[in-house]
Amino acid sequence: VKANSSDQIVISNIPFGTSVFHDGESYVISDGLIEFTTGDVGTYTFSFSNFPFQDCTITLEAVSP
Repeated sequence: VKANSSDQIVISNIPFGTSVFHDGESYVISDGLIEFTTGDVGTYTFSFSNFPFQDCTITLEAVSP
């Protein structure tokens, strides 16, 4: 994703009730998706957990526009 505060990544089809951990915070998915934008260049990690599904971690890289 470009670090320009307008490009967006959408991660969809996330099971209801999945816990998402990002930047020291925890969120619970209630609508099946995450929308992510940033204005800062860097690497962003998201971890997903929802029994009985397998835990998953993804890393996104924001680059200079």
